[in-house]
Amino acid sequence: MVVMLRSLDIQARWAKGYAPGQAINPSGALSTYEIRNSDAHTWPEVYFSGIGWVPFEPTPSFSLSSSVTPST
Repeated sequence: MVVMLRSLDIQARWAKGYAPGQAINPSGALSTYEIRNSDAHTWPEVYFSGIGWVPFEPTPSFSLSSSVTPST
């Protein structure tokens, strides 16, 4: 998707990160999470003037966390 967008002169980037993982010791604000290699994920982001970088999720079986906010 990023290559296609860039070929159309649309600013796009490929982001890498991890899904939230699994809470193994929930204790309020300082919970412990287990993040595994299987939680690794990549997604395209597109730049919109006046808005900033907006993530897109083309993977049907994966949804972006609601805590993900575009950066400017």
